[in-house]
Amino acid sequence: MVSRPRPLPPRLPASAFGLTLGTLLLTLALHPLAAAPLAPPVTEHIFTAINAADLAAQPDALAAEAWLLKSIPAGTALADAPDFFAAAHEVFYDPQEGLMVFVYRSATSPRWKAWVSFDPQRAGVVHSAAADQ
Repeated sequence: MVSRPRPLPPRLPASAFGLTLGTLLLTLALHPLAAAPLAPPVTEHIFTAINAADLAAQPDALAAEAWLLKSIPAGTALADAPDFFAAAHEVFYDPQEGLMVFVYRSATSPRWKAWVSFDPQRAGVVHSAAADQ
């Protein structure tokens, strides 16, 4: 007895699949929400006006530390405020703590110094402080 080959199950023709996919993509592209621009991340709004001159203008170490906590909070990445980090008066690596330390100095009297500790492995600020000189 010879068996006959079984017929293949019906398939969706490629042209119908393409037409369905194209219609779906066109519908999504024309949807009002798709055309609306996405809101920029919150970090862009926070860090756009930050610069080291604002920090240097603080009258004392207490004000400088408060400014740092508000303007450069823990978790801030280098890319969030590149001009601020580039304007540091001094940068060094603390091998004991495994941190990069950005140092800023006051532009006015009384003199103070501020430190922003950055963890390269977690890619963010972990601590900031300021003290009178």
